[in-house]
Amino acid sequence: MRALLPLLACLSFSAWAYIPPYSMIMSRTAENHGRGTYVIEQDVVYKVSDSDKQVVHETWTVTDEAHMRLSFEGVGALKDAVKGTIVYENHNRILNENGSNKTQRLSDDWLEPFFHYRYSKNMRNRLVQLKIAPPESLREEAPLKSDGPPDYAPPSFVRLSRLNGMVTWSIEKTPNSPDQPGIWIQQDQFVVNRVRLANKDSVDADDYVKYDGGLYAPRSRTYHWNDRNVVVQLKNVKSLGTKAGKATSSTTGLVPFQFSGSDVIRDFYLRFR
Repeated sequence: MRALLPLLACLSFSAWAYIPPYSMIMSRTAENHGRGTYVIEQDVVYKVSDSDKQVVHETWTVTDEAHMRLSFEGVGALKDAVKGTIVYENHNRILNENGSNKTQRLSDDWLEPFFHYRYSKNMRNRLVQLKIAPPESLREEAPLKSDGPPDYAPPSFVRLSRLNGMVTWSIEKTPNSPDQPGIWIQQDQFVVNRVRLANKDSVDADDYVKYDGGLYAPRSRTYHWNDRNVVVQLKNVKSLGTKAGKATSSTTGLVPFQFSGSDVIRDFYLRFR
């Protein structure tokens, strides 16, 4: 029995240390972002002090990473002080300012698609654009051999790491460089646990739950920028199915942007929304 222990330890380590093809990691992650259109309700919470917090309620309608609609309104002290509607189409956002609709190009801080990518190719392209993965990550990989020793070398920009006690696939253009941009995908579930940008802005996501249509969504997300952080708490997810169409594209009746009395909340929406 004692002779078997070292062998079992080696087998366990080998299984843990194996890094699959990058395309497989991306495909499995995209598969966990559901099918069809979803209505997602969540609260954006900024903790002012131990006894005081500011809350904005959000309702998202999401068809895929390129078609989303957001309505938000302040709660409690922020009621009537914070409100608005945003339509997201491809790389633009459309919002109402001073009574007229305006189209703006989305910045690198637009992180929401990482929780809704349906197509791994689009996700891989975005990671290259953000300098998280190198250009060679877009190359097609040779298929693994079905018999004999696999002619396979793991990609240099993917490694196994631990994040908050979880084993993750760490994807970084230059591994082991502190504070560089990267994405961390949980090894077992293939869900996004962290995205960090070149400007150090980041989002952490955990406590994932599976919903109808195969959507895995985190119950909690924390956005970090400068010396600030805001927590997004998931409240409800409803699937509208695959026949709902793109219920996100109408720009009629957008609620005008309104922010007063909360610099942090305003900064969060201008940066991440």
